[in-house]
Amino acid sequence: MHKHCFKILISILAVYTSVQAAETKNVVSSGVVSNGFTIGSNWKSMNGYLRGTGQLNYLFADSKFSEQFDVEIKMSLTNINHTKTAFIFGSEYFVFDNENGKVVLQGWEFDKPRILADTTALIKCGKQFIFNAEVSDERIIFKIDGKRICEASFIDKRNIQIGIMPWEGTILISDFKVTGTAVNFARPSLPKTSTIPIVDISQEVSRQVVIAQGTAEIYQGHPTTVLMSDNHTMFCVWTYGHGGSCGPLKKSVNGGLTWSQLLPVHPSWTTVSNCPGIFRMSGANGIEKLRVFAQKNYGNGIVSMVQSFSNDQGATWSEMTSLGIGGKLGMPFCSIVNLSPGVYLGMTNIRRPFDPDSKSNTVAQSYSYDGGATWSKWEKAIDMLGYYPCEPFVMKSPDGKQLLCLLRENTRAYNAFAMISNDDGKTWSEPWEVPAPLSGDRHIARYAQDGRIVCVFRDKSMDSSRHHFVGWVGTYDDIINKRQGQYKIKLLHNYRVWDCGYPGLEILPDGTFVATTYLKYREGEEQNSVACTRFKLSETDSKVQ
Repeated sequence: MHKHCFKILISILAVYTSVQAAETKNVVSSGVVSNGFTIGSNWKSMNGYLRGTGQLNYLFADSKFSEQFDVEIKMSLTNINHTKTAFIFGSEYFVFDNENGKVVLQGWEFDKPRILADTTALIKCGKQFIFNAEVSDERIIFKIDGKRICEASFIDKRNIQIGIMPWEGTILISDFKVTGTAVNFARPSLPKTSTIPIVDISQEVSRQVVIAQGTAEIYQGHPTTVLMSDNHTMFCVWTYGHGGSCGPLKKSVNGGLTWSQLLPVHPSWTTVSNCPGIFRMSGANGIEKLRVFAQKNYGNGIVSMVQSFSNDQGATWSEMTSLGIGGKLGMPFCSIVNLSPGVYLGMTNIRRPFDPDSKSNTVAQSYSYDGGATWSKWEKAIDMLGYYPCEPFVMKSPDGKQLLCLLRENTRAYNAFAMISNDDGKTWSEPWEVPAPLSGDRHIARYAQDGRIVCVFRDKSMDSSRHHFVGWVGTYDDIINKRQGQYKIKLLHNYRVWDCGYPGLEILPDGTFVATTYLKYREGEEQNSVACTRFKLSETDSKVQ
């Protein structure tokens, strides 16, 4: 074939391939869901319509779309009264029915509600209309019955999830289609039970130390720990009450074998709350400080991250002061990882700032470039619509080039999730469901001396260790490749069925792990205690059947 003709053929094939890459997905046809799925129980096909109503109900396309796509929905609203019925694109909401018949954009890119247009002449109660959303060239154009309502910039070009939620309203959808380059994704469906061994050391009392005893009146909860650079001094901070006030702080000088009385802290600690986290952090100059992060409710829906620091190895502490990053904060930093001298990435969960669901969760992150003194405004790390991801734990890969994040999933319908970043958290992969042995709440992990990972958490699998404080033993590759791992360890038995975890985990120079949690330590009237247990992998390895 002539070289010129060959080039023409290749060009034609390229164009044909490009055209074929765009396809139409009929999410709903004549009221029947085809290329889509619903979440929630209030969906019903009837008389050529799909009827959806009520909070916590969602309809999604079963594919995601990138770069350019067009959405067309034939629908009607059977009641219009500030119902917040919305079209969902990525983590952004186009709200059909807000104040006085106006449509509004809300989301991460539109972090303040943005009133777009008055649609009272276009959207009538019970009357069908055609809604279009056209995405191209970093713009999104919205139309109703062919009339252009507005357009906005739209810079998130990753795989976009498309859906709709009735929220407090009722919608009737006859047809819903999306045309564009579709990327299929599988809904999570992994088993909730393990096939790997479970080693039980929970009744070996000689391993255990009670740091703060619960009583009939006092609930000790939500501890975190930090190991100092001398590799034997530890601090533990926790709360009084479930997510309650901060203030309790103790110190161990022998790797957690014995603990001091309560240490003095700044009086402002008692005015803040909710799962305090303690971290050892250094600026670019190498000067180390201890920092405790918590949250403070200032009223009127304003919740801010606060911190107190110590310049003298925990002897004295500063006042708790606001970091200026607030919003609908779920809790203070769950995890902080050091990226380079003085540079840190902190992650937590917050309520979506635009979501009427008061229990919604999305994973947010912030950067510090001065050793933890100041932090950037919240950025979206990942938003999983229809799921409640929270309590992220982030760690580096063995070669330090990749970040791995483990996520609690709070609908309880799925296992926990994981995701990775190859650019220090600037972008994250699509999350994937982890196997049952690693499924739980509030993970924290450390590398053992032989390179394996020990990860501790509140167990949410359907194994015999469910609801107890457990450890998982495996490798980084096991997590990345979705393998179950080597074995689990039942670390401590929780007599309150569900309320434990939020752990600390440290490894000492001799290979001893010190795992700390809160739990109902004994039967009886006493409330939760803060306790730790100690083990080496050589000991638990020998118990594997």
